[in-house]
Amino acid sequence: DNIYATAPDHVSDWVGTISPRIAIQSNWDRNSLYAEAATDLTGYWSHPHENSADWHVLAEGQIDVTDKTHILLGAIALKSHEDRASPDAVEGFEPTPYNEEDGYLGVAHRFGEFTLRVGGSIEHITFGNVLGANGEINNEDRDRYRYTFGALLRYEANPKLRPFVEVMGDLRRYVTIPDDFGFNRNSDGFLAGVGALYALTPKLSGEVFLGVLHRNYVDPSFKSLTEPAADATLRWQASGRTAVVLFTERSIEETTLYGSPGYIYTLAGGRIEQRLTDRLTGIVRAAYAHSDFAQVGRNDNDVDTSVGLRYRLTRRLTLGIDYRYTQRVSGSSLVDFTRNQVFFRIGAEF
Repeated sequence: DNIYATAPDHVSDWVGTISPRIAIQSNWDRNSLYAEAATDLTGYWSHPHENSADWHVLAEGQIDVTDKTHILLGAIALKSHEDRASPDAVEGFEPTPYNEEDGYLGVAHRFGEFTLRVGGSIEHITFGNVLGANGEINNEDRDRYRYTFGALLRYEANPKLRPFVEVMGDLRRYVTIPDDFGFNRNSDGFLAGVGALYALTPKLSGEVFLGVLHRNYVDPSFKSLTEPAADATLRWQASGRTAVVLFTERSIEETTLYGSPGYIYTLAGGRIEQRLTDRLTGIVRAAYAHSDFAQVGRNDNDVDTSVGLRYRLTRRLTLGIDYRYTQRVSGSSLVDFTRNQVFFRIGAEF
């Protein structure tokens, strides 16, 4: 009922999406390979300028050098677009498209009761220009590279509780300096902390991490950010018919908001899946996100909830229906919105 995610003047529409995906998985005794290609083709009944054709391709593998040493590598390329509810949406006449290419390489080695993982990744993202009320909106100053590298050391003696220490560096470099507002948004940062993988019972498992996040910005008008890091997941198979997943995460994200170097993003939520019959499953999902934009006093509070049903018509054919409600309450009332969506789904596997 609100395709533009605006506070006044809700505009509604019927929307259809077709999402084919093909994947291959090796079954070799040593080494492994996984690859997939997928697309999301979305069409609006009354607002065709909102149509989109997103896609991604990826490949990832593992080379087993020895029983204790493994090389991990992968790459992904994708084309997507910003949702109208994005805090960085530029309000063009059509959604902002972007392309992304990522690659990673790492090595994992087991020695004694310890596993050491070291590696790095490169991310490149480019945004397309779109027309707006005052002409073309330049998004080239948002194009950037991200270089990540780090190490993790984990103690493997007790399979029920495997503690680890992790350190990661993060360099972000923009192609155009300064941006359209005159800011140099290049920055360096790191993440450091301790955590653990746990499997306390066959039905209860997950991961927890506590540490510190830090970013230092090149532009003298941007202050450095230091924040606590807290990421966790919990998976509980309460019964043969009930599964519960809880999660939380924290990060420092990029923004194009004038005067702000970035925002601290905190997310918490969960999902419950309840098998009602052998063929019918109910799903309830809820998440809360808080975005604190540094130096400008803006805070966004987003709620995202949904409830749905999945019915397995045959072994390979699934039907579904979902209701989703999203809401944003912000320190800037211009970006407040509510949105209701109803989904009718059909899925097939071959």
